[in-house]
Amino acid sequence: MKKVLFCASRASHIVYFHRSYLEYYKQMGWEIHIVTEGIVDLPEVDRSIDLSFSKRHFSGSNLKTILKLAALIRKEKYQLISSHATLAGLICRGAIMLSGYRKATVVHTSHGYLFEDNQSLKSKLYLACEKLTSGRVDELMVMNQEDYKIANRYHLGRQIHFIDGMGIEQTHFPTYSEEEKSKVRDSLKIAKEDFVFLCVGEFSKRKNQTIILDALAQIDPAQRPVKLLFAGDGNQLEACKQQAKKLGIEKNVLFLGRIDQINSLYQIADAAISASFSEGLPFNIMEALLCHLPIIASEVKGHVDLLENGVNGLLFSVQQPRQLVSAMNLLLNDSHLYNQIKQHAYLPERYLIDQVKPVVLNYYQQLIT
Repeated sequence: MKKVLFCASRASHIVYFHRSYLEYYKQMGWEIHIVTEGIVDLPEVDRSIDLSFSKRHFSGSNLKTILKLAALIRKEKYQLISSHATLAGLICRGAIMLSGYRKATVVHTSHGYLFEDNQSLKSKLYLACEKLTSGRVDELMVMNQEDYKIANRYHLGRQIHFIDGMGIEQTHFPTYSEEEKSKVRDSLKIAKEDFVFLCVGEFSKRKNQTIILDALAQIDPAQRPVKLLFAGDGNQLEACKQQAKKLGIEKNVLFLGRIDQINSLYQIADAAISASFSEGLPFNIMEALLCHLPIIASEVKGHVDLLENGVNGLLFSVQQPRQLVSAMNLLLNDSHLYNQIKQHAYLPERYLIDQVKPVVLNYYQQLIT
């Protein structure tokens, strides 16, 4: 029986983004193994291995993970290894090189490089690691135009392909009736007249939620009542809660934690916000567009692939926080602009799972058949 290994730093990454692909390989009769931090409990998975993935890339913990993963690869002799995102990709390729096993086809999907093509020390270090291990990448898939240029410029894979993400499941986002929306709002104690901004994602320095809280504190509540909803957890969550209290806006902010049924929040929101310093091709923005929400987002890679300023969203510079305040005020107070943007807020079909999945699987199959 053929074996495939999927590797990602978090179990949730596999569950949320890759289940459709696991189902495909299970139907094809493959044995499916998963390496993540946390256990993946899905019927398609034959074996889930819990290993530590530290965001401090060069930590001793990650070295131990490389050693354990190398031993696993030597033992299981996978035909296909599929790694996802920067950290898991580097650890996985390090383990493959250390294992001495050369028969696996290795596919890496970049969900957004954590560096830019510049001369900063951080970028040089990340790029050096990518180049050092690129010889073990048979197939590289990237999701935004800037990363595609970087991958080709530095030859970060033997074959390099551009894909439109991993695919959005449209059926997971049904439209709610007005009665259903009212019930959700009532459950969250959100008044009918409240304008709801929604921010979905892990609380981290890269996601930059602090700038959104600062901007909300500068919005005049007398103009229109506002609620800001955060869905997600992470190591910066408590700091953001304390920031909201310090700014005196805690009554206007709801920290909801990780939400499995995220569609209910998209359905009651009036607009979505993302202030990330860097993205790949963000699911939260695609989901918001699928639900026809106007979006305010930082002008960074990933965001600019999905949004056109003044058309389906408003873009701002993270170096100029006042631009975020201005964008929020525009959506709050300019009903004509709001309705115009909302009219153009939709997700093109090429990002849906039915369109993306055959393309991605074709790239896999070209290598293993």
